[in-house]
Amino acid sequence: RDIHITEPNFIIAGETAPFPGITLFGAGIRVLASNGTLRHFRIRVGNESGTFLNIADALSINGKIDKPVENIMIESMSLSWGTDQNAETWFPKINSSSVGGVKNITFNKVIFAEGLHLSGRVNASGYPRSHSHGLLISDGSKEITIMRSLFTNNHKRNPWVTDDSTVLILNNLIANPGNQVMTVAGAGFKGGEFTIIGNVIVPGYNTQKVVLGTDPAYPNSN
Repeated sequence: RDIHITEPNFIIAGETAPFPGITLFGAGIRVLASNGTLRHFRIRVGNESGTFLNIADALSINGKIDKPVENIMIESMSLSWGTDQNAETWFPKINSSSVGGVKNITFNKVIFAEGLHLSGRVNASGYPRSHSHGLLISDGSKEITIMRSLFTNNHKRNPWVTDDSTVLILNNLIANPGNQVMTVAGAGFKGGEFTIIGNVIVPGYNTQKVVLGTDPAYPNSN
């Protein structure tokens, strides 16, 4: 099952481990507490994990109704083989609003790679559904920064940003996306503020078309 971080003021510093470092296989990490840093290790979920496959992320930053999650640094990490997406921020809605449940989160020098394409997720008929996704920034996430990171070989969500969030997407490389690069959307979309600067998109073998966000986003020098 996933590893849950429930106590605040934490650091997991993979660079202190002996060679060849730390790799977590077959499960993910859920951050449920504030004021922490994760850095310098790898998470490979895979489709044989003990996690319920519809929600198998390598890294999930989850606020609770009575416990928002704030001030998290994710740095020099490699996140891959998720069956939902490789990483997400998430907070349950309260009276149709989830504003501020996850706040001040930074992804710096992170690899979001190879979200599994036909694994775990199924459609109404029980057949595998396309779900190779990089990063989801969910409703109401505030002060999210995604910078100097690599999104590679994910079909969608490179990243996907949803309702009423504030996000800076800065100087990232998006390589071989499927049919979407970045998406700003959601069910009953309420808007938000998204700044997209200095990103490089490199189409590859699996790239079908390129879609760079929708209003209200402020793209510049991409």
